[in-house]
Amino acid sequence: MYYGIGNDTPKSAEEQYDYYQFLLEPIFLKQMFHKYLFIGAGFRYNHIFKTEIDPNGLIAIEQRNGFDGSTSVGAEVAVLFDSRSNILNSHDGWYFEFTHGLYDKVLGGTNKFNLTRFDLRHYFDVSVKNDDVLAFQVRGQFARQDLPFSEYSFFGGSEIMRGYQEGRFVDRDLLATQVEYRKNFKDSRWGLVGFAGTGDVYHNVKDFQFKNLKPNYGFGARFSIDKAENLNLRFDVGFGKDKSGFYLGIAEAF
Repeated sequence: MYYGIGNDTPKSAEEQYDYYQFLLEPIFLKQMFHKYLFIGAGFRYNHIFKTEIDPNGLIAIEQRNGFDGSTSVGAEVAVLFDSRSNILNSHDGWYFEFTHGLYDKVLGGTNKFNLTRFDLRHYFDVSVKNDDVLAFQVRGQFARQDLPFSEYSFFGGSEIMRGYQEGRFVDRDLLATQVEYRKNFKDSRWGLVGFAGTGDVYHNVKDFQFKNLKPNYGFGARFSIDKAENLNLRFDVGFGKDKSGFYLGIAEAF
């Protein structure tokens, strides 16, 4: 769905936007300086094609760069720090992923721009008796120059800002955070979670205002499908400002 560009677009502006995507992003990392630190580089190829829009809708009227398809090709540098006890469902440790990509037409793309992304997480084992976990996450995405529509930041989804449909708000930059309490029951495959978060999209750093942050909250149930790997079946209900969402998946949201 598409509602327009910006962090205050009305729900009444909703229109269908369909497309096909081919995304390839190999990153090659080498352990350096510390046992949990990896540094490397790679490339990212993002091809959007066979777009379908309402010929009388907002997208057709605005005709933003790349609305009818685009190809992004860029070289990336990457840093990864990962001290989590379990990749799928950690009880403790840190996770930090940072990438910065330079995209250009000389590489075969349709646009010249740069894209920076980061993902920071921390996990606390707050109850040894029941293996309860308190998890935090902060995620950001920032882009500049001649940006195609497909590379804008899309607010909402099944991983962060649950309760908002992905793309409910769209702009160049995104900053969002969430906290989740994971309640586990000893000798049981069942568990419960509660989560809350906030975030926003904006066009420039100077446009960011705390008063515009959008809240979300929710709860969910977990069922262990592999105790050895600590892998759960996830069912969440999330609530945003004007809508709720249901999410079913394998492994945790973050």
